Amino acid sequence: FEKLKSVVAGIALTQAVGEVNKFALGVQQAGNATGVAIGTITSFSDAVGSVGGNAERAVGDVIDFVAGLKDARDGSATAQVELAKVGITLDDLRKLSEEDLFRKTIQGLANIGDASTRNALAVKLLGKNFKDIDVRSVASAMGQAGGGVSASAINAAADAQKAMASNMNNLKDALLEVIKPLN
Repeated sequence: FEKLKSVVAGIALTQAVGEVNKFALGVQQAGNATGVAIGTITSFSDAVGSVGGNAERAVGDVIDFVAGLKDARDGSATAQVELAKVGITLDDLRKLSEEDLFRKTIQGLANIGDASTRNALAVKLLGKNFKDIDVRSVASAMGQAGGGVSASAINAAADAQKAMASNMNNLKDALLEVIKPLN
């Protein structure tokens, strides 16, 4: 029975490492695609998870937010008005980086006094993940968390995930060649 417990523990650990690596790859890709620092994305994701939200979906929320910035920069009056409600001006859109705009938006949302107004605007700017999450708590948790997971740790895990995926594809190809004569 002890041997079975060890095997099950090994399988569980392998599964957990795989999930962490997949998450890291998603964070790395989000950072590359958005211009928001990996540390900020992980800090935000951790903060969302700590208040009961979906930490993995939070990575997608950063991507959605930056897409909304593009709309505002491209002249969408609706997007510009929503951002203005959190203190983002047209001048900010021209001058600030995505990283700075993201941080300013989180803080701007946190500063809105009325909870229903705050959360409704958070849903518009960050996504449906914020329907039941108080962005004020997220902003506070981000402030306490520091810089999140280091970029080097995320990049190493993402690289490990890419290598693992490549190795699995190579293994599948080799197995297909081996069983080809059997079919």
